[in-house]
Amino acid sequence: MLRIVYGALLLFHGWGHLAWYVPAPADDAFPFRWSSPMFPRVSAATLRKIVTPVIGVVIVTLSIAAFGAWGVAALAGIWPGAAIIGAVLSLVVMALLWHPWLVTGPMVNMILMAGALYPAILSM
Repeated sequence: MLRIVYGALLLFHGWGHLAWYVPAPADDAFPFRWSSPMFPRVSAATLRKIVTPVIGVVIVTLSIAAFGAWGVAALAGIWPGAAIIGAVLSLVVMALLWHPWLVTGPMVNMILMAGALYPAILSM
């Protein structure tokens, strides 16, 4: 049962990164904006060019990890590595495009990495 929940968390967290492509409302509090507090002078267009491929890799690797965790035989040997790569790159995306509302994202990434590093806990 825990493996099913973990796989769902991998999949939903990965696909959640698509929220940066939702048209931003007029509300300045909307967290998914193409701006970087780390690099305030970098334009939104430049950030899109840099971060879009990273988001693509996050979605693909976390999807691979989800299906591997659910028992797809072809992905059984690679899913832990895919989960770690996806979680680390997700942290990079969130660091570059940080907003205070995204505080749970790094915590989810830590859970994803723990499940990949210690897959025996998913068998409990």
